[in-house]
Amino acid sequence: MPIGEAHKSGISFTGLAEYILAQGIYTPQLSDKKPEIIFRNHLFSSNYLELGSEFRDIAKDNLRVTKPVMHLTVNFKETDRISNDTQKKFVKRIMDEMGVREDNHQFLVVKHNDKHPHYHIEINRIGFDGKTLSDSNSKLRIGTACDKIEKEMGLDNYLQETRVFVYDEISKTYKKNENLNRNKSIDVVKQSRNRKVGIQEKKDFIQIATLKTLDNHRVNSLEQLQQELKKQKIDLQYTVNSKEQVAVSFRYDGLAVKGSQISLKGSLIKNQLLSNEKVINQLDDKKEQIDLLKAAYPKLIKSMEQMVEQYNAGKMPDIKLIFAENQITYNNSNTIEYKNLKLELPSFQVLEQDCKFKLEKGKEIYDSNLKKYNALQKVPFEKGFLGILSSEQKRFNSALTERLKSTKPPTLDVAIKTNDFVESLTKEIKKEFVDISSEKITRYMNYIIDNSIKQIMNKELADKKETNTKGNTIEPGESKSKNNALARSSQATEDEEEPVVRRKMRRSSRF
Repeated sequence: MPIGEAHKSGISFTGLAEYILAQGIYTPQLSDKKPEIIFRNHLFSSNYLELGSEFRDIAKDNLRVTKPVMHLTVNFKETDRISNDTQKKFVKRIMDEMGVREDNHQFLVVKHNDKHPHYHIEINRIGFDGKTLSDSNSKLRIGTACDKIEKEMGLDNYLQETRVFVYDEISKTYKKNENLNRNKSIDVVKQSRNRKVGIQEKKDFIQIATLKTLDNHRVNSLEQLQQELKKQKIDLQYTVNSKEQVAVSFRYDGLAVKGSQISLKGSLIKNQLLSNEKVINQLDDKKEQIDLLKAAYPKLIKSMEQMVEQYNAGKMPDIKLIFAENQITYNNSNTIEYKNLKLELPSFQVLEQDCKFKLEKGKEIYDSNLKKYNALQKVPFEKGFLGILSSEQKRFNSALTERLKSTKPPTLDVAIKTNDFVESLTKEIKKEFVDISSEKITRYMNYIIDNSIKQIMNKELADKKETNTKGNTIEPGESKSKNNALARSSQATEDEEEPVVRRKMRRSSRF
């Protein structure tokens, strides 16, 4: 798959043009390998000296930029069998993703045919508008651009695991690559070799006890690790210098050994404790979000009831004020905040518009009915000649009297039900609750256990299983649960955690 590279910005347009055009180097016998210009934009010459001059004429518009030359390369493997047309489309897409615009930037794209097909792109960072094309994080950006274009063009994406950031086709955004292959930086815990069997057994015991303790994410500091190992009669000593570098040593049954002698360097232990601390923080954050959600729910319901009450009274409620009275902040983007909890309420805007419509409609009907009612009140009774009414006049007056008695003054009926709000709100709160509750937490292991250590741990597990089976003080169910717990020694210890991913942590913390 294509590999994109971004080189450091330079100062010489002429020098780069001479390099990528390689003029005068290839003999007629090697003409098939001679570089060829594929694209050019607002450049007219094919000579590197003249090209340099053309680039420089535009770059003079912004002399504050000392390194106006951007140099990108895109490499293709012949074994991938990507056609020339596809290669050219890919290169153009790369420039688009890197912010290069045809209407604003000069660029020269040259294809090299030696060894494997690859393209050199020379770009003038100074645009026709005088602004500078950013080269910030260009090495990461071009890799991410390759990932995005491969996915959109349907090309093979087997280099994804080597990229720090990847393109998410679902959200259409970039995200950090959780599956980044960093195996070269992972520590391997190996069994030490000592001719004295007794010493070797003690070292193995220290190693395995420490690894099992580190596997418990609740152990997230050197003090806690020290306390847990003390329960197994292992004395852990540690020092932390001004740069937070950790050195450790162990003492057990008369044997003193440095951590480095049993593949348990201070850096390995520190990184794993940091990883454990991260899990605890994530679990705490998760619990806090759930607790806040439970606390916010009744306040939201009360806010909705107050809004509905005002709508039905013919008033336009002050939504922000009502929420604020219930300790909730409402943003116009239909996002509410309660302490550290942020919630999106996408249906609220629809409900709000519906309520406004019902209020306006209710007022129209009320005004119409009021006019009819007032008109009825003004209808005069028939008066006969000299007080004598005809039979028709009597019937009219009798009917009018009945109408006046049966007609009541109109009332405003907005007909908004609290459930219209509450049902929709409850659904969204439940969904948020499920999303938070089901969110998996990944704990990273910063080391790989060598097979020699695994064999000892497996043997120990088998011995304990046999002992538990023969023992009379352990019930079968209890034995099974304990063995299962031991068998999960390399797995995450909380239901919320996903299977362990091994990765090097790059974070500092207090010790």
